[in-house]
Amino acid sequence: MKNDRNTGQEDNEAGPIESVRREKAALRTRILRIRSELTPVARAEKSIAIRNNILALCKRYGPGLIHIFLPFGDEPETRPLLEPLWGEGFRLVVPVVSAEGLLLAPLEPRTALYPGPFGILEPRDFKPVPEDAVTLYLLPGVAFDRKGGRLGYGKGYYDRLLSRCPSPKFGVSFDEQIVASVPLVETDILVDGIITDKEILYRD
Repeated sequence: MKNDRNTGQEDNEAGPIESVRREKAALRTRILRIRSELTPVARAEKSIAIRNNILALCKRYGPGLIHIFLPFGDEPETRPLLEPLWGEGFRLVVPVVSAEGLLLAPLEPRTALYPGPFGILEPRDFKPVPEDAVTLYLLPGVAFDRKGGRLGYGKGYYDRLLSRCPSPKFGVSFDEQIVASVPLVETDILVDGIITDKEILYRD
């Protein structure tokens, strides 16, 4: 699903796409700073609330294949979710960075994990899972808005992966990462909702 929202005014010198890139970079810097300023106690408490909301959402979809991410930096802590999701009968996949883009690797209780190119834990020696086999995507991000806009880390990995997949997509973030508007370009993929420590938001 491609973005169909207005991406901003023309920039006479660099063009509209470069203008949006600058807006994204400024917003990314601001939100990452805000997220980094959360205390360890606040981050832990908010992560628990997020996990409870994730479990509630997943149960609405019933048993299936869930894409989940393992935390990077100051992201919400998702690892305590693994056992409850397996216990509810869900199968899980996690992203693996490759030369071809993101691959989806099965994640099972005894799967060994190793640091990937960005230091994020990921499996090795696996058979990739097709992206359209996933029932529900739980996605990381730097910032989100209520119209489905998602700001990532600037590499475009998820936009390329999700452009080939119609499955429901939900961002996962602290409430502080929700902004009035995320600057977008045509290739940015919208999310269907956002799971925060306060609520589950659905796209306007």
